[in-house]
Amino acid sequence: LTVSQWLDTLKQRPTKIPKSDTRLTLPKLLEKYKSDLSIPRLTGKTVRQHLGSLCVIWNKAQRRGLTGDQPNPFANHDVRVEVRAGGNPLTLEELNAVLSLPVFTRGERPRSGRGDAAYWIPLFLLFTGARPGEVAQLLVSDFKSENGSWIMQYTDQGIHPAGGQRHLKTSRKGTGVRQFPVPQYLLDLGLEEYILWLKDR
Repeated sequence: LTVSQWLDTLKQRPTKIPKSDTRLTLPKLLEKYKSDLSIPRLTGKTVRQHLGSLCVIWNKAQRRGLTGDQPNPFANHDVRVEVRAGGNPLTLEELNAVLSLPVFTRGERPRSGRGDAAYWIPLFLLFTGARPGEVAQLLVSDFKSENGSWIMQYTDQGIHPAGGQRHLKTSRKGTGVRQFPVPQYLLDLGLEEYILWLKDR
């Protein structure tokens, strides 16, 4: 069985299987579930992760002299990863639809939207590219003025009064915590005045 054939087989594996089937070999597992097309199969991202892990293991074995001069069979394979819905940039029509909502056009502040958060959260998502969870846990202390310029940060430090201990999805990779100038678009929309208003209270 070549690595390419193994990859094609692995893509057909169900994502979730009963505990009673976890000891089945991959061919037997596929045979059991091949007729049930409603069961989700492994995504390209997961298959790529398995491939990457085996590639690393082979490289370690090679450094220890266990594989001789044989090239890494798990390297240089192209595994297609599909972009899920919601991962694409907003179209102009979608953007206009969001900015046409009453919260932007008529100053409405729905109670379920936590007051002004309903206004500012979509704008932070748009102009900083952060995740919704990152924006929702921003605190006033994440903004500071230095030499006449406003700086903001996304961090996992501190306690949010509504959400508890803050966390960032990518902190373990060293890319979660970040600091950068507040986008000028947000300042033009009155963010500085809003922050000062919050600080006074």
